[in-house]
Amino acid sequence: PPPRAPQPYYQHYYEIEDCKGYELGVKLNVRVGEIFDATSAIVAAEETTVEFIPDGPDLSGHGSLADSSSILNATNNHTNGTYLVNYTVGKIGFVLATVDVERVVESKYPNDGRTLWHSEHHNVTDSPHPARAVRGLMVSGSMSGFGTEDGAAARVELPVIITPRDSRGNHAALRPGDASRYRLSVSPEHRAEVTTQPAPDGVGNLVASWTGKSPGDVTVSVKLDGVDVPGSPKTVNILVNPLYMNINPLLSRASGPALTGSYAGQKTGYTIELVTDSGAGFPASADYEWNGVDPCVVGSAARGFVQVKLDNEPLGAGPSGDASILDNCNGSYSVSLTQTKAGTRLFQTLIGPEEDNPNFKAGVPRGIGPVVSASGVVDAGLVDVVVYSGPTATAVVEWLGHAKAGNGYVGDKIEVMIYPEDAYGNRIDYHVFPRDGLGVAVDVNAVGTDVFTLTRLTDTSRPGPATYHFYGEYVPTEAGKYTFTVHFNAQDGRYETVGKPQTMDIAASTASVETSVVSGDGVAKAKTGVLSWFRVELFDRGGNAAGRGDYIAPQDKPFLPEHPRPGGVPTIVEARLVPFGKEYAQGRVASVHYDDEHDVYIGSYNATESGRSSLVVLLYGEQIKMGPDYLGTDVTVGDASTGACTATGESIGVGKVPVVAGSQTSVTVHARDVFGNALTSGGSVFDLLARPAKKTGGGDADDPTQWTVDDASPVYLSPPELEDRGNGTYLSEFVPTVAGTYLAIVTRGGSAIEGSPFLFTVVPGTISAAHCTLECVDGEESDCPLPPNAATVGREAKFHVVARDAHGNVNTRPADTRPIDGDTFYYSAMGAGNYAEWRVAPEVGTAPGRYLATLSTTTAGKMEIRVTLGDELVKKVVTSVAPGLVSPAHCEATSDSFPYATAGVTHDVTIVTRDKYENRLIEGGSIPEIKADAVHVSSFNGSVALVPVTDASDG
Repeated sequence: PPPRAPQPYYQHYYEIEDCKGYELGVKLNVRVGEIFDATSAIVAAEETTVEFIPDGPDLSGHGSLADSSSILNATNNHTNGTYLVNYTVGKIGFVLATVDVERVVESKYPNDGRTLWHSEHHNVTDSPHPARAVRGLMVSGSMSGFGTEDGAAARVELPVIITPRDSRGNHAALRPGDASRYRLSVSPEHRAEVTTQPAPDGVGNLVASWTGKSPGDVTVSVKLDGVDVPGSPKTVNILVNPLYMNINPLLSRASGPALTGSYAGQKTGYTIELVTDSGAGFPASADYEWNGVDPCVVGSAARGFVQVKLDNEPLGAGPSGDASILDNCNGSYSVSLTQTKAGTRLFQTLIGPEEDNPNFKAGVPRGIGPVVSASGVVDAGLVDVVVYSGPTATAVVEWLGHAKAGNGYVGDKIEVMIYPEDAYGNRIDYHVFPRDGLGVAVDVNAVGTDVFTLTRLTDTSRPGPATYHFYGEYVPTEAGKYTFTVHFNAQDGRYETVGKPQTMDIAASTASVETSVVSGDGVAKAKTGVLSWFRVELFDRGGNAAGRGDYIAPQDKPFLPEHPRPGGVPTIVEARLVPFGKEYAQGRVASVHYDDEHDVYIGSYNATESGRSSLVVLLYGEQIKMGPDYLGTDVTVGDASTGACTATGESIGVGKVPVVAGSQTSVTVHARDVFGNALTSGGSVFDLLARPAKKTGGGDADDPTQWTVDDASPVYLSPPELEDRGNGTYLSEFVPTVAGTYLAIVTRGGSAIEGSPFLFTVVPGTISAAHCTLECVDGEESDCPLPPNAATVGREAKFHVVARDAHGNVNTRPADTRPIDGDTFYYSAMGAGNYAEWRVAPEVGTAPGRYLATLSTTTAGKMEIRVTLGDELVKKVVTSVAPGLVSPAHCEATSDSFPYATAGVTHDVTIVTRDKYENRLIEGGSIPEIKADAVHVSSFNGSVALVPVTDASDG
């Protein structure tokens, strides 16, 4: 409850650090009279105490006191439980109870540290309905009526009304037998006699009567259990002068509840008492003659002497139900009516005229009682009466705005004006009937209920009590079908509805980035090159499905960023897949479209970059918040795309280096998707071929496109199959041994990968002395000293030392990059008159990898050639030096016939051929200078017979 009348005050409680407490206050009053009665009053109860009930049920979450007037300290401020309120009332009426709590809060005064006690009063509860304080037991009584007034007429029955009273003077309740305890007596008997003893009148009183016989004083006594009641005995004068019997309008009276207040629909009334000039009551009907010819019948309709006007209209002619004026035949008239119009009503009670009565002039009726001013009119008999509205019976309902149109959006204010009315069309003032349970029930989608918030508004535009109507508002938080029913509680407890329920279709409000949901497989994971899908369901702040989201509540528009599409149409949903570390504009644009059938946005994207990314979905330009479990979109690499796969190796591609023959090299194939992202898993099959190449183009020698496979080459490389390493790479390691230029061809399914074929070069390895060779100089084999050739004396012999690696490759690499074991090729020749000193074989400039060794001699015979690489032997060759051409001058002929020959004896002549260096030829058959007739003997008589020269094949 809201606090009321906060009152801070200060105390010095240094010893209390945290003192808090509650004081329970109970106030009890009694309203005497009906709430609509202008004469009602509020009287306080005579005694009120509050008692704590330790064993009572715990009916509240708070409560902390032992009586109604003490602030509890910190040691006793949480006494929860039940408290009994005892009270005594001394008046009959309606008990009104109010309970409040004073809450004491402690704080420190900031300037000097004093403790500040702040007291807050809270109204806890009012009694929902007044409790009636009923009549108590009778202990006494009071008397009234025509039979107790100062003057009375003779020969008429005079009533005495006895009202039972309790100890405090309240109208007491009658119990059976109470009437017999009262006794009416009159004296003297010759002047008056008792007509009837006290008997109940049906409205809580006792009525007795007596009749005067002759003029003079009469003593009237009413006793209860033999004791006179207050006012008893009473002396009444029986009048003699008939002038005193004239009805006096000024002295006549009108009284009763109808003149003090009522409510619409209440049957009420009042009594008109005719009083004579003497002040005594007129004893008979003023509408009949006293001759008895036409006797008055009690309860019959008055014949016109008494008239009542309500708002200047004769009673019964205006808005009042079953109105009547009944003659009681004793000088009094009973007016009854049911008020139907609320507000301030003007009653006027008129009597007369009466012939021969000077109190009436010109035959004009006069108002009873003194002249007064009421409702702007000055006259006698006027009474302003407040008529309050009756209980709520219906209402005028005006639906406003969206409610009137029958549709709206979540967050819209649904408004209604309700004018409650009673059964007679009066607006309700809630004075007599303060509670009607008026409300507007809200049915949401036929499964949930809610209520309107009603604000009571006051209307003081008409005379009389203010009336109230209600402004109702309701803000729907859920989309769907709404039914609004205005209802109230009738006085008999029935639940009543007003008119036809109002229905509305409520659509979702502005879609919210806080509640909209992005879901689907494409949120948490994706694969490059494969279309990934997601869905965006738009919800407003209340969680209602917002469909397309094309509605933006007016109150939201100022807070949304300007985010138009071309043409000014607002973009509702858009999305991009943004790799970590990049801006939104650098992300991959997703395709988003609305699915009318399922009322969701469907998005798709094709990821091009593997790794962690964020799926950023914008709603009206603001990012939809993902769930707390969203850590990003894990983009894995898609399927391998042959044209995007690459190969690397130290001997291929950018920065390649030649492979040294005999060294291991490798080719690694990297499987990639169509966007070049490296796969991290295996499963593909790649083929690797290596073929000798020949340059066929005129471009850069490092450009593989300038080379083709040399099909004529006998060299064949067969690298091992590419091994699937399970991580997206495929490896082939091999050792080429034949130097040359090659094309490495990598394919997948018969198609080349990116960059294939790759050019790579195998260069000779380190020169190996053991694998170097000695070879004749091309085209100069006749001067080659190497077997099967031989050197010839007198001519320079030549041969090449060919530098080869361990695999026989001629080392043609530049000298400054050539790995050589040793520094130089050395050679020497021994024998055949040669020398044994070492010489350096220089490299042939036009034939890299070949080193020229030269030697010459004039001595034929055996010769040993030794070649070393540094100090390591390359080759040792035993060969020979052939003699030169036959020099006749140096040839020698021998015979046993020199100087003497013997007749008849055949003598041999041996010719030893020599070259010009005196070297004997050691082979025959190739000396054309030796002719068949090269030897002849001069003879005198031809007695010498010569046999042709024959070749001995040994020179």
